[in-house]
Amino acid sequence: MRPTTLTLVVAIAMLLVGAAVGYGLGSSAATVRTVVSTVASPVTVTFLSPLTATARVTETATFITVRPTTITVPVTVTTTYTPRPTSRIVEASVGQVVSAGPWRVAVLYVREATYVKAMVLGSWSYYQAPEGTRVVIVRLRVENAGTEVRYPFGPAELSTPVLITSTNRSCGTAYTYELKRLWSPSQEVVERAVEYSALDIFSKLAPGTFVEGDFMYIVPEGETPLKLYITYWPSPFEKVEIVVRLTR
Repeated sequence: MRPTTLTLVVAIAMLLVGAAVGYGLGSSAATVRTVVSTVASPVTVTFLSPLTATARVTETATFITVRPTTITVPVTVTTTYTPRPTSRIVEASVGQVVSAGPWRVAVLYVREATYVKAMVLGSWSYYQAPEGTRVVIVRLRVENAGTEVRYPFGPAELSTPVLITSTNRSCGTAYTYELKRLWSPSQEVVERAVEYSALDIFSKLAPGTFVEGDFMYIVPEGETPLKLYITYWPSPFEKVEIVVRLTR
């Protein structure tokens, strides 16, 4: 065999050996691949303000190799969102019962008067509307249809009613001390006076019970009581507006 032929054979043999070694080394090297699995933990909701909430959900990222090695890394994802408040308006007329949360509310009647009488220490006391005004008395019935003892006009419950007149004037509730006391009423006053029995807004109601009472308003002459406005606003996310039409 000539030298040139021997050299060629040796070179080919070395090439084959090198390829075999390279293939063996490559086969033993670790090939890394990544698999990510997501596992939702119980969601924790934190209220940052009355209108914003933050929810945190934990995910798990798992990294796997061909060797028996697993690395698990917890990942926390934070999402902030603003829930949409629900608001609705309920319209009613005198005598009609409307619902707002656990409450059933109805205006029983509306009376207008110049003279008012109220029971004080077992006897009638008489009052007169200020000059240029007249008194409007609204009898309200409130029932607790819930399952707990509650204050109908407590925090996050019903608001005290606001009277709206024909000129779009808002009138808050009035009391007898704002009227003129008549110590020696005439027979005409006694006969014309309209009874006023204030609803106790600090009373509490057991489930299935109700309370009735009056709200009084002082309205300028020439204006007509048009609507009674009550709100039920238990949370920033729920609001019910009750509008009772007082005239037909």
